[in-house]
Amino acid sequence: AIGKNSMSFLRKLGEAFGMPPADRFSVAYMQYLLQVMERNTDVTQSNVDTVVETIREISELVTWADRHNPMMTEYFMEKRILERMFQYLETGKSIAKPVKVQILQTLGIFFQNINHTSMVFYLLSNDRINELITHRFDFHDEELMAYYISLIKALSLRVNADTVHFFFNPEKTPQFPLLTEALKFYQHEDHMVRVAVRTLSLNIYRVEEEAMRAYVAKCSAVPFFSNLVWEMMRRYREISGLVSEVGGL
Repeated sequence: AIGKNSMSFLRKLGEAFGMPPADRFSVAYMQYLLQVMERNTDVTQSNVDTVVETIREISELVTWADRHNPMMTEYFMEKRILERMFQYLETGKSIAKPVKVQILQTLGIFFQNINHTSMVFYLLSNDRINELITHRFDFHDEELMAYYISLIKALSLRVNADTVHFFFNPEKTPQFPLLTEALKFYQHEDHMVRVAVRTLSLNIYRVEEEAMRAYVAKCSAVPFFSNLVWEMMRRYREISGLVSEVGGL
């Protein structure tokens, strides 16, 4: 039989040659995933699937660790793995689209599932999320658009009196990118996108923060609600026209 020391040696030898640790739900496995990212700093045709799968695994493990293993989430924060993910957004290569989709999906999963305050604050800190919100994604791509809208809608549920300062800064431009970027889509041709923007707006309007509410009232509420009324009138005319047609048959 192979002794414990021999097993330990073989495990370390395997890790030295880039083999993943046997225990996926461990700090050692997070370290292995970080090493994979460090070996693949640029997205190419040959490694795009590897990068996507690595980010997907990180999202799964961090979400699990938030409830079961704080040492793994501490490692994620300490090694600034989120920042390493965001570096992939800087490439303009079309081949990187699956990576960008996975990053948006991962952040959406985080904000829908992460509960620990320290982890939430880490994800929101250093203006990272606002930079992501204002990133120039290709919104002609329906898949990217869908994951982006899903993410910002999830983010709006995280805005409260304790977190609003991560999203709203009256000293910066734009002052409130979560709201102003979302409102660019309030007349989008996709009905689900329009619904998501309205839901996001209402989630923000319920937050009781004086400076933020003053900004919202001054810069966004009037045009948003004006267009909402216009949309309701348009729908009314459509329905009225259909009723008239049915009545004329």
